[in-house]
Amino acid sequence: MSTTPTTEAAEVSGRALQSVLDGVTRTCGGFEARTLSLFEHNGLPEPKADEWYPLGRYCGVYEDLLSTTGHNIVERIGVQTARTAAWPRAVDGVGDALDALDAVHRDRHRGGDVGGYEFTPTGERTGRLTCSTPYPVALERGLVRGIGQRFGAETGFVAIEEHTRRGDSVTFDVQWWGAREQAVRLGGRSDAIAGGHAPADD
Repeated sequence: MSTTPTTEAAEVSGRALQSVLDGVTRTCGGFEARTLSLFEHNGLPEPKADEWYPLGRYCGVYEDLLSTTGHNIVERIGVQTARTAAWPRAVDGVGDALDALDAVHRDRHRGGDVGGYEFTPTGERTGRLTCSTPYPVALERGLVRGIGQRFGAETGFVAIEEHTRRGDSVTFDVQWWGAREQAVRLGGRSDAIAGGHAPADD
């Protein structure tokens, strides 16, 4: 997990739960039945988009997904979540979406400590994103990938480098381009991503 905020009093919108199911269906349909069983195992049978559910149980679904299907599936769910989420109309480009990520996150949660996101631009097409939510780092990485695919020009090519893990948060350096041939990998441990999979160890 990126962090461990207090989830006891927090709730998550059924829209978020639907995003998981949609992500699994669109990217790896063979896991759909297993994912539904994990929802039921965590006390979330047949989630509805217009209802609210205990955040702790929802986090339990991700823990089970990581242990039974692996990081790749969770990252794909993050991609689909970003691609299908309801974003503010003012969002126009990758930088805008990364900046609005905290507002989108809070719109899907209520009560308790749900953590959040902080984005700091460092250049015209670069920035640093700090994630302090109760969700897996693989999901966070997938969200950035999905933002690049939804809001990036042409191929939406994105490079993600894990900058630090400090206490309850993880920070990524993010760089994006309009076309694949323009991309230059970031130094150090970087994951240059368009539609492929980035190595994950979290």
